[in-house]
Amino acid sequence: MRPLPTLIHRRFRSRTRWLGACGIAVVLAGCAGGGGPAPTTDPEVARRVAIERAFGEVAARPGDADARWRLARLHAEAGTPETAFAHCDTALAHEPDHDAALSLWSKLLFDAGEHETAIEGLEAARARRGSLPEALRTGLALHYDALGRWEDSAREFESVRSVNSAKVYHVLRSDEFLDASELAERALAEDPDSAASHNNYGITLLYAGEAERAKAAFLRALALDPDLAGAMYNLAIVETYYFFDEAAGRDWFGAYRATGAVDDPDGLAATFAWDDVSPAGRQVRR
Repeated sequence: MRPLPTLIHRRFRSRTRWLGACGIAVVLAGCAGGGGPAPTTDPEVARRVAIERAFGEVAARPGDADARWRLARLHAEAGTPETAFAHCDTALAHEPDHDAALSLWSKLLFDAGEHETAIEGLEAARARRGSLPEALRTGLALHYDALGRWEDSAREFESVRSVNSAKVYHVLRSDEFLDASELAERALAEDPDSAASHNNYGITLLYAGEAERAKAAFLRALALDPDLAGAMYNLAIVETYYFFDEAAGRDWFGAYRATGAVDDPDGLAATFAWDDVSPAGRQVRR
């Protein structure tokens, strides 16, 4: 059985294709202050207050790229990516080499599937500056990967010295996937609160035949990020094919579909005779 990471590519090699996880690392700006949450127990109120405060900073200093980036970040966290992208664009118009704004801009484009636009912008920044920081090179590698440009992606990842979930993701998707175990352990040691790293570590445990520990890793990933769809899909496979509990597998697949995810590389929908108009499917949609 061959696990694969969350961002599904088209080089499927075997029947079972686990969903790994990755994330584009976002560079943080060097300055502090402004745009932070206000002291309140209600996170929604805190977010609105923070956005209003950041907007006031932008209105007072419209050419301040840091202030514009902080406002963009708050909108991204609030689930309004279009507004966040617009503010990133404005920040980069004022300061084209603002790493934090460029990093968030890259991530927003990744989430939107606009990989060619991101590659063009990141490569232009590298040509202008001569080099990019590791976080931006990691993002560039993932954009290349998403387009199936494996050699370009591998070249960028070879230049990244730090170990993170994105690099593990890349190895899991490569022909050297069996060598990912040590890398996954290192990524987890460096960031034990990373849901993506726990999910990817679980995949390597499955390669080692340790289904119980793999299941625990996937559950830990969901404890850290309850919306991590890849871990839900992996649990559906573990329960169904390793513990032969089809009911539990169906429940996890239902949770996966309830997130809006539609990728199904292992054909679980067929296994469970699942579709959106089935009784189970209607229940999930409700």
